Parts: sequence; C-alpha cells; structure tokens
Amino acid sequence: MIKLLRANIFRLKKDFTFFCTIIATIIVALLLIATQLNNKFNYGEIVNIDNILFLSPIIIGILSAINTSLFIGLDYSDATIRNKIIKGHKKTDIYIANFLTSIIMNLIEIIIFMIIVSLFGLILLDGFALSINEMICILIDIVFIACSYSAIFTFMAMFINNATVSAIVNVFLIFIMLVVSFILLEKLATPDTITQSVYNGSALVEEEIPNPNALTTKEKNTYQLIANLFPTGQALQVSQIYKFDTNYEYYPLYSLVIIVTFTSLGIYLFERKEIN
Repeated sequence: MIKLLRANIFRLKKDFTFFCTIIATIIVALLLIATQLNNKFNYGEIVNIDNILFLSPIIIGILSAINTSLFIGLDYSDATIRNKIIKGHKKTDIYIANFLTSIIMNLIEIIIFMIIVSLFGLILLDGFALSINEMICILIDIVFIACSYSAIFTFMAMFINNATVSAIVNVFLIFIMLVVSFILLEKLATPDTITQSVYNGSALVEEEIPNPNALTTKEKNTYQLIANLFPTGQALQVSQIYKFDTNYEYYPLYSLVIIVTFTSLGIYLFERKEIN
C-alpha cells in the first residue's frame, strides 16, 4: 500500500485539477479577508480571525468533492486501477491508498487556507475570540471533518467509473448535505418563546409567550444528532456560523462513525466489484 500511496502523491505533484483548487483556496481566503476588512473599516465591526479561519472545512468540502472524484476517475479512464490489480496489488490497498490521498489533498488545502488567513489576520484583523483550548479542539475537529469528506467522496468515486459523472454526483452531494445541515441548524435556532404585543386595558404591553413553532427537547436532540453526523453540519458549527453544540471535543466521534462506515462498506463492495 505504501508504494501505491507514493505513486498517488507523485501524481499529485503534476495534477492540474489539484493545482487549480489550491489557487481557488488562496483566492477564496483573500476574498474573505477583503470582505471582513471592508466590514471593519467601513462599518466599524470587530472582526476576529476566527470569523474566517474556521470556514475552511466548508470551502474544502466543495473542493474535496472535485479533487477526489477527478483523481480517482482518472484511474478508471486510464485503466490504472485494472493495471494495479494485474500487478498483484490488493483491492483493499488500492481503496485505502486513494482514501489517504484524498485526505492529504484536503489537509494541504486546509493548511494553505489557514496560513494565509493567519498571516493577514494577525496584521489586519482583531485577533482571536476563542480560547486556546477551543481552537485546539476545533482544529482537531477540522482534521476529522476532512477525513469524513474523503471517506464519503472516495466511496462514491470508487463506484462511478466516469470522472465527470463522479465529480457532478459528489458536488451535488456536498451541496445537498450543506442544504440539509442549514435546514436542521435553522430549526434548532427557533426560539422557545416569542414576544407579542397585548392590550392590558390601558396600553399595549409586550409579553413573552411559548413559540408554537419551537422544537420539543426530543426533536432538538434528534436534529442536533443528525446535524453532528453530517460533516457539513459540523463544519457550519465549528465555523461559528451556528453555536448550538459547543462540545467540540466530541465531534471526532461523529466523524469516526462516518469514516468507519463508508470506508468499511466501500472496501467490502470494492472487493466484489468487477474491474473492466
């Protein structure tokens, strides 16, 4: 498997798509910094580095769908996978090598994004709002989120022989996961009470009443569990866009469920797949 991984990494050095997504990562990071600087200088907002730094898993999720699909798809179109099997490489090793390569691509782009944001942020923005312990937990979470993306997209790419179709399916999938995560987290944002104006006989006064659209405790727990299982749901929460479950130290456990499930099932099915 080490030989397969080395061969994949060698391919990465010449991979045009991967190079383009790295450029895209740099451009997005700079655009986000520019946007936050505009908010700071024109509207007087306090802009912390955290506001941008932890957006990386959302952005990398989309890029991972493209990178993983096209990288593995090229193996099929060039008959490289079939040649690897003919040379005696195990299907399990081929699958794991591709999975690890996808993780490497994700982590490289996350590191590049964070370096750019940190360098400009420390000079131009207002420092960090989160504690060191929180940031360490979130950074660990982001690594596991990146691995979750790789597990899902590798699974899909290994069973769709066409690179273009695989990329379309995985990009569609990441956007579906983002939309579902947004819906779940927006539901969790529904307040338990609402304010309404009532006439008490002499004047209008405001009073709080139970919100008829509020979720029950059981519904909240269910929605939160599903949101945490989605890598996009975790990404939206560690990015500080939503802050419902701040027990960041438990997020890797949810990611492990996704990683183990998709990778185990993927290896099992790939072992039984006929390679033409």
